[in-house]
Amino acid sequence: MSWHQVNGVDSKDILPSILVTTRHPSTFRESLQVRRTSKESRDALLLIPLRKTCKSPQDVADLIQRVFEDIKEKKQLSKFGAAKRMKRGVAGALVDAVILQPKIGGIGFDVKKFFVSAKES
Repeated sequence: MSWHQVNGVDSKDILPSILVTTRHPSTFRESLQVRRTSKESRDALLLIPLRKTCKSPQDVADLIQRVFEDIKEKKQLSKFGAAKRMKRGVAGALVDAVILQPKIGGIGFDVKKFFVSAKES
């Protein structure tokens, strides 16, 4: 992964982030050219930008714990909604991705549904 762009988008508003992905971490070191030519990739990225979500280091720790608990219990991420969706092959996106933002009220983001639909597309 590049520190300058994430999935074809300038990283200044995205990083630092919590990254949830179906892609094996060791494959992020592959060259960009290899990933662009691979038509078989059905990986997906879910990003939670920390600058917009956390004000202190303790907020980061609390957020990580809450996200992992929700994923483990197969719950929706109730505190987040989709701020931006990226579709593989559109505007430089290498994989399907969603950038989340904090939300107040309403239905949360369904992580399981997102990753299942990414694999099917």
